[in-house]
Amino acid sequence: MEKLGEGVHDIYKERAAKGGDVLWHVTIKGQKELTVGIPLHMSLKVFEDNKDMDLKEIKAKVKEFHIHTPDPKKLKFKTTIFTSERDGKKYYMLIIAGADEEYKEFYENMKHCGTVYDKFMSHITIDKGLYDKINDEGLKPEEIVFEPLCIEAGAGNTVHEFEKSEDLEKGERLNQILAETRQRLARVKHHKEQSPKTALYPTRGKGPKTHVLISPDYKDSSKWRTTHFDHKNEPTGHAEGLH
Repeated sequence: MEKLGEGVHDIYKERAAKGGDVLWHVTIKGQKELTVGIPLHMSLKVFEDNKDMDLKEIKAKVKEFHIHTPDPKKLKFKTTIFTSERDGKKYYMLIIAGADEEYKEFYENMKHCGTVYDKFMSHITIDKGLYDKINDEGLKPEEIVFEPLCIEAGAGNTVHEFEKSEDLEKGERLNQILAETRQRLARVKHHKEQSPKTALYPTRGKGPKTHVLISPDYKDSSKWRTTHFDHKNEPTGHAEGLH
């Protein structure tokens, strides 16, 4: 039985500890780690040094390109042994076909920073044990799980998780809306209590008998509304005023 992390070179571990990454953590056949301290993952954008990451820009670009979590049912997976452009060493890898085009568009748009490769390739670096297991058993969609997109500053050190942070922001906004709604309702209640009751008053003076209807304005309870009626009970006009 292979040891966890077999085939993962020390130089990879050193880069992972120092670097930054925009990625999805992945569980494959119940395995969560590539090697000790480094989660299995699929990268969207890699940085040689996590200090080079502009979190504000990354968050804006993720939103701009509508980056969503991969759906394993829409993907195809193929194992391979790949020679790294960065260090010339061979790595066990799971190539992913069918990923959203937005991933590549995001990568191309971010080429001005971070690590740049000849071409974008959706993949997951795996160890020899998982490589052999997939080759022996195959890989079903239900055996691979992608977690929400996140940003890491060093392997395993998540500094931002997109879906949770967005849900929190939505929750905070909802609470703000509810508070504003309660305040408006309280003002409406106050104005209604202070407003004159709807009533019909006869006009004074000589001539045909007419009436004036005084009521709170139906659009704004802070205002009152008077409507004049002629002797045939036809409205002839209205006026508004503040309480």
